Amino acid sequence: EYKEWEEKIFGSTKHGQGVFNIRVFNAPPCDGGSDVVWHNLNTAYLGYGPILKKKTTRAWFTNANDKTFEVILNFKKQTPPVMKTKVERALWALAVFGGLGARSRRGFGSLAVERIEGMNSSLPSLKFNNPEDVKNAIEKFLGSIGLTDRLPNYTAWSKKSRCLVTNGVKPPDRVFNWLGNFFHDCRSYHSKSSHKLSCVDNDHNIMCNYIKNGTINGLPKRTAFGLPHNYFFTECVNKKGAEINLMDGNQKGRRASPVFMHVQGLSGGNACCVVSFFPAPLILGKQVRISKGENGFKDRNYTDDISAITEYLDNLALCSYEVAI
Repeated sequence: EYKEWEEKIFGSTKHGQGVFNIRVFNAPPCDGGSDVVWHNLNTAYLGYGPILKKKTTRAWFTNANDKTFEVILNFKKQTPPVMKTKVERALWALAVFGGLGARSRRGFGSLAVERIEGMNSSLPSLKFNNPEDVKNAIEKFLGSIGLTDRLPNYTAWSKKSRCLVTNGVKPPDRVFNWLGNFFHDCRSYHSKSSHKLSCVDNDHNIMCNYIKNGTINGLPKRTAFGLPHNYFFTECVNKKGAEINLMDGNQKGRRASPVFMHVQGLSGGNACCVVSFFPAPLILGKQVRISKGENGFKDRNYTDDISAITEYLDNLALCSYEVAI
């Protein structure tokens, strides 16, 4: 049902074009480049892939956080009101939970709406003074869309979802770096933080043992945060690494993270973070492949285990407002 509605609204080969057109004005030029250096290592940790060794690997990936642009959505004639409502809700959700471009699920590309015209007046305002305003607006929004009790097959809101709004208020770049630091403290083998996840040491040992000896005993629980995962250990011979991939037949695929991070703008130039979890079957009947370069691989059936995500959210909840769902 979710997929069917998405295709009808936004377009697909099955249903043709979507119900609206998009026009963008005053789009900022792409002024990134491979020479962009990310001095905040914790922010760079969240951007792993587009950011490697503190530098961007993609020319359009920039660290500017003050770009503004305008977007106009023109609905086609005879678009049913129910579809207009769904688009408006999707736009509201994008502004509060999501972002644009690469690594948007890790907070990059977060949007802050300065003004909006023609929006359904029943939707909560997108102007927030503090984190509690954000929490209250999310609760009002979720209460208006009718959440399902069952576990969705796709990334979608349900009564099994969780949403946290951090209670610390800082400028956007600083609050984003704080979020990266917290995430790193939770998942790093070398972390000394009380937030370090209980599975981290065992995850490390599983993969380190595989790199050294070629034997695998279980799967790291951090795979719940998405695949692929790369592992590199200085204590291993020649500092070799390994990776875990979702397999789609004989092809390496990916499973995007069910955890969404978003930097939410507040009045006065400050911001907080919104972290949402959309549980769904992580991998439906597929295998994962553990490999180390040219030295072979091991295939394993994947077992759904979200305990690492649950523990991460429980830790984050200690310094956040939890949205009532």
